[in-house]
Amino acid sequence: MTEDKGKALGFSAIATPHAAACILCIAGLALTSSLTNAYLYAAAAGIWGLAREIATLTTAAAFLCIGLAAQRRPRLLAPRALLVGAVACYAAMALLVMAGIRWNNPALLTCGLVVRSCARVVAMLFVIYGLLGLPGVTSVAGAVVFGMLVDYLVSPLLRGALSLEGAVACIAGVGIAVLLVGFRFARDPLALLGTQVPADDLAAENPRSFIASTHALFLCVLLFSVGNGYALTFNEVDNAPVPFGIEGFLIMALVFYVLIVRDSRQEDTLFSFSVLLFMAGLLMAPLAIASGDGSAAPNLLIHLGGDCFEVLLYLVIVGVGKRNAFAFVPVLGLAFCMKSLGTTIGAVIGHFSNDVAPTDPMLAQAITLTVTFLVFAFLWTSFRTFSFTDTIFGVKELELPQKTVVQETTIEDRCAALSEEWGLTKREQEIFVMLARGRNVAYIQDHYTISRNTVKSHIKHIYAKLGVHSHQELIDLVEGAPARKE
Repeated sequence: MTEDKGKALGFSAIATPHAAACILCIAGLALTSSLTNAYLYAAAAGIWGLAREIATLTTAAAFLCIGLAAQRRPRLLAPRALLVGAVACYAAMALLVMAGIRWNNPALLTCGLVVRSCARVVAMLFVIYGLLGLPGVTSVAGAVVFGMLVDYLVSPLLRGALSLEGAVACIAGVGIAVLLVGFRFARDPLALLGTQVPADDLAAENPRSFIASTHALFLCVLLFSVGNGYALTFNEVDNAPVPFGIEGFLIMALVFYVLIVRDSRQEDTLFSFSVLLFMAGLLMAPLAIASGDGSAAPNLLIHLGGDCFEVLLYLVIVGVGKRNAFAFVPVLGLAFCMKSLGTTIGAVIGHFSNDVAPTDPMLAQAITLTVTFLVFAFLWTSFRTFSFTDTIFGVKELELPQKTVVQETTIEDRCAALSEEWGLTKREQEIFVMLARGRNVAYIQDHYTISRNTVKSHIKHIYAKLGVHSHQELIDLVEGAPARKE
């Protein structure tokens, strides 16, 4: 991030109009999520329980589509089109959900929840662009945590006061308001993104500036989300998540920690804290099943761990985006896709555990202990040396290649000299010349009529043989190379 890793900005970091707008947007997103769980998903459980899981999987698919569009066809992410489509989805959600509930129609209800998921994905994209405009770690964390805190204070009041119709109207109204505010943040960056080359092409030429889809970050997100999905459904009350009363105060303690403690590795410390809460909740769940008293302590601990991890996830995504704006949307898309997918898996496990607990508490305990063991095993084997801080700062700041100043008549000679010196094949030399002239992956693919993966493979071999790591380094090498002597 642009802020020094060890520097804390204090409360002044979030005492700005931009930060206040981000806080309200985060609060709006969290509030609509809380009301959806308490009202819409609870109503769906009595009509067709699978509608909830389908809606969550739709969220995963929508995030994946946004990430893929940024990687390959950024022009598809036209900000005005996204805004209009999302507003229409919220309006359609209100009509479809109310019709589905009134007429007990699973198809209408499911369609309503699905379009609501699509609109929420666009709203989150817009809002996270707002976080990207904040100055550093402290302001991003403060905005996210204070936004969550507003939800924890407001949603219990609304849950007791709103009718189902009122909740639907609130979800649609707050969602549209968040979209309109977030659009101001995302309009210019998304419009600029649409005029640039796809992130996939830049990743082939600058691999150290991007995070691979196989990175451990995404597995970690999936793992934590399984636990959070389990907590949402474990010991449900009237088909809705267990309500909490003190969670906001615990999150406030986290606010003070993030804003006051000076730590050069805030992200890793926050991850450790999340793991402790997460594991404590999973270990308490079998005791709650055995006692049969419906204790909410496991839910609270797992949910708190999940919220802390969500703050961490925002920090990582924004941190990557500050170092490479082209990696921002692909990482956001895949990370939240894994989050939604994990939540679905955890919810399915939680529902099954709830169903068997009254008749076979031993089986319910065995399921919970199995989940606990698998989580611990993954954390122990895969994440002992993993660092979120290093993940952020391991992304090399992207410098787009500048147009070469080498005379066109000398480029081929210079590339030929380097190709002969470093043993490039004939096809590699041809692609080497194209890269030296500033061409990208798409141009080379069309010029030689070969697949994108073949071009990327050739570029990888060229970089390895020449000992360069980016397109700009390759051009610098050519500019400094002597022409081949005949």
